[in-house]
Amino acid sequence: MMESSKKGKEEKEIQGNAVLPQDVVEEILLRLPVKSLLRFKCVCKSWCALIKSPRFQSKQIQSTTENSPLLILNGRAFDVDDHDLYTVDYGSSNQVRKLDFPFDSFAKFFDRVDVVGSCNGLVCLAFSDGQYCWDTICLWNPATREQKFLPTIYSTSHYVSMGFCFDPIVNEYKVVRVVYLSNPFASNTDVLKSDVRVYTLGSDEWRRIGDIPYHIDDRVSMAIVSGAVHWTASYTYPCRMSELVISFDSAQEMFRELPQPDYGYSNEKFIKHVGVLGGCLSIFCHFSIERVEIWVMKDYGLKESWIKQFVIGAPTISGFFYIRPLGLWKSDEILLEKDERLLVLYDTKSKRGRERRILGLPQRFYSVNHIESLISLTVG
Repeated sequence: MMESSKKGKEEKEIQGNAVLPQDVVEEILLRLPVKSLLRFKCVCKSWCALIKSPRFQSKQIQSTTENSPLLILNGRAFDVDDHDLYTVDYGSSNQVRKLDFPFDSFAKFFDRVDVVGSCNGLVCLAFSDGQYCWDTICLWNPATREQKFLPTIYSTSHYVSMGFCFDPIVNEYKVVRVVYLSNPFASNTDVLKSDVRVYTLGSDEWRRIGDIPYHIDDRVSMAIVSGAVHWTASYTYPCRMSELVISFDSAQEMFRELPQPDYGYSNEKFIKHVGVLGGCLSIFCHFSIERVEIWVMKDYGLKESWIKQFVIGAPTISGFFYIRPLGLWKSDEILLEKDERLLVLYDTKSKRGRERRILGLPQRFYSVNHIESLISLTVG
């Protein structure tokens, strides 16, 4: 009896010594992948409450963004044999991992699946039958396997632009969809009439917010900065050279034109795209196959803060038709997507590029920056 009592007391003491301070537990959990965190919610009530708390999930997003950035490689958007989605940790992995895509049986009824964007671990997918109508749209968290199809919104237009963003002020995820209405009598200087609608996660409806006086040149955009999604655009349709950089402010649900840098080119023609580099809004100017100039807006919204930060010339990246900067890697390298077929690391100091060799790359793909997160699609 005494031995049993003594044993119980010793076990209690061991358990007491094993209890860690809450802040230490939190720091340990923040270093774990989402798959482990989902399992550890079952360890005890306090861990479950911590992992489900908005504060912890926000810190997990910040930690993962800094330490474990991923790419989603979408081969489904191209007419090739490989129609899968892959992910790769380009910092530490040399091999792609095939995503468990839960929509295979559903997707076979469509010609293509596009990744509209990725925001805080949530992915917006759009399914189309070859007309780019994107009437079927889904939000998906690949890490938790949650999914939610948005209300179907039909259109007869063959040109639709979309964006997916997060409003940090009220903690809402929004999808904006711009449908250009076909006008067979439009001249080459007309702006097509548009129908702009916004879906807010949790509302289960599309709200019409009017139209816009420009033609968006990019069907999707991954350029999300300061709670806004950005595109290149023109005043007229069709237009071979984008004149504008515009944004959709998710908080105010308004479109705005952003000031651009003074490029300083009088006769040279170039094509520009918008993106994000080092957390800043960036413009990538493509001068045919000669070079790419990267402008970075250091202070969002201020024209004076634009600087030409990098110039990548053709000799350093051989034989490219198109390169797209994806992000900064370490301190001196930029990760590039080359011709939708290769990943390349460009050293900004030595001005040299080298292929980032990764096994299992799709034959052709486009890349989307992504992280794993615990964000739920269930609101309320």
